[in-house]
Amino acid sequence: MVIMKESRLLYPPTAEQARLVRRELNNTYASKQAEYVDQLKEWMQTQPHLPRNYDDRVLPRFVCGTKYNLHRAQKKIDNYFTARAKVPEFFAQRDPTSPDIQQAWRAMTVLPLPRTRGDGARVCLHILNDVDACEHVPQHLYRMIFMVSDIRMVEEPEISGDVFVFDAANAGVSMVLKHAGSLLKKALTLAQTAYPQRLKEIHIINAHPFVNRGINLFRSFMKEKMRNRFVVHSSLESLHQYVPADVLPAEYGGSCRTVAALRDQWGKALESYALYFQQQEGVKASHSNNKSSSKSSSKSVQTAFRNLSID
Repeated sequence: MVIMKESRLLYPPTAEQARLVRRELNNTYASKQAEYVDQLKEWMQTQPHLPRNYDDRVLPRFVCGTKYNLHRAQKKIDNYFTARAKVPEFFAQRDPTSPDIQQAWRAMTVLPLPRTRGDGARVCLHILNDVDACEHVPQHLYRMIFMVSDIRMVEEPEISGDVFVFDAANAGVSMVLKHAGSLLKKALTLAQTAYPQRLKEIHIINAHPFVNRGINLFRSFMKEKMRNRFVVHSSLESLHQYVPADVLPAEYGGSCRTVAALRDQWGKALESYALYFQQQEGVKASHSNNKSSSKSSSKSVQTAFRNLSID
């Protein structure tokens, strides 16, 4: 098998894939993306609690991720910046060179793969590494995962959605138990309500039988429509029915680069964003400035995140 050489972090969909993406995301409005982004900017100016020094490169992701539904985009933006204020365990101290994040990177490899699937979806591979269970600190792991997600919001072209693949080969009992807590629920709540990515499928590979309990817990925290999008595979051949080999790394029967090469590339990308994460630390909602006449959904957002702080 020929292994493709990749240089870019994230390649855009091919021309044919892009056509499918536009159709799936609501082709009627795709040509108006810039107009919708401008409307979001204007709306944000009317919301006293939302930051002014945000990175506007993320706005197209909210437009596309909500299929050009401005009301939903506004709600997710509000949720996102509110979460940054209300959930410091995930959105503070985000130095990629810190011991906590370096430890998280050793414990789990998170790889958004360079090439998109045939429908224009981005496959993101999550590998539980063969390390001692004490290396798995859920708070730091989820913080690192959201850091990768934030890089994607800046770097990602228009795609149809996300396909998550979890390699659970190294998932021991103690590791599963460490993740079976309130932080997992918080992380999944944020992923579904505050981030623009459209999660299309979740695939589990190399799972031991006892991991099924953890999978069922994971599913219980997902929205109903996502619960039916879990697929547990008994072989790579089964996975390839959903994720073609040309998208996957060589270790998974694919023609993409090796996991080690991709991990090195993403590790360097994380570290290259160190200053960016530092600058973005204070970019969050300030509900002390929220007026009752505001058109935002901040009141409902505060309710949703009221219990998301660490006990």
